[in-house]
Amino acid sequence: MAFKVDRVGEYPAPCLIKKKKKDDSEPEQSICRPYLIKKKKKDDSEPEQSIFPVGKVYHVSVDQSGAHLWISNERGHIQKVNTRIPAEENLLQIKTSGEMEGYHAATEDGGLIYADKANRVIYRMQPGGTRNEFAGTEDWEPLSLHLSRINGDLLVGMIRQGEAKVTRYNMTGAFIKNIQRDIKGRVLYEQPNYITENINGDICTSDKSKVVLVDSSGKKSYFYPDNDSKFRPFGICTDKTGHILVSDLVSQSVHVLNQDGSYLSSILSPQGDLSFVFGICVVDSNNYICVGQYDKVIRYTQN
Repeated sequence: MAFKVDRVGEYPAPCLIKKKKKDDSEPEQSICRPYLIKKKKKDDSEPEQSIFPVGKVYHVSVDQSGAHLWISNERGHIQKVNTRIPAEENLLQIKTSGEMEGYHAATEDGGLIYADKANRVIYRMQPGGTRNEFAGTEDWEPLSLHLSRINGDLLVGMIRQGEAKVTRYNMTGAFIKNIQRDIKGRVLYEQPNYITENINGDICTSDKSKVVLVDSSGKKSYFYPDNDSKFRPFGICTDKTGHILVSDLVSQSVHVLNQDGSYLSSILSPQGDLSFVFGICVVDSNNYICVGQYDKVIRYTQN
């Protein structure tokens, strides 16, 4: 798959690419350039794809069609937004107890699953607005959710008095398994704030200061970064090729990793419209990514 980051129209692309030095003997790898950052032209008849929601956008989830986004802030406000008609911002609003975490996931039918951290409950909202309890988490606080596109399972990151785990439920809310330690008994998680699943079934978690990758059994694990470098991850998602995208508050950019958690590149540095990247999601059907910031969501087209 060829990748490119480029300038479109009359605006510079807000991206950060690691360039090779002139004396660097290693060939430049084009695979480290995944996304085309697209800005609207002045005469473009399509509406500007910037959405102004409820304040800081810490999480973004999207339905399969890409027509609607669910966006949320640190005060537990979730809002449904029509990406094709930006004027219709307030389609549906939900109040829960989530904070700076990925506490909701869009369903295939246009509904939503979201966590109520204070009451230790996960709810399912139907497209029409009817709410049902999906699962209780007992004395564990649910922080992050992801609906598997492989089998429909729900992955939930949770914490309890210094402990952390990822729990898998099936489509009806029945418990399947917990993932808490690797095959050597080492603790995997501190605070699983955001969670997603890759095309190979690996569970990818944005933790307190690292990204944790485990296989579907929870035994084989990888960590990024593998050193003591400064890194504060927020939103995490994957694309149809298996790349992992994770936003980093320290560098104010998005790190692109391969399936094994190795660094490929950084994109979307704080230039132009972009600053303080929090939530992020990929819409594979329409080849774009949506990035949540302090006061808006911006759509960037993937090449």
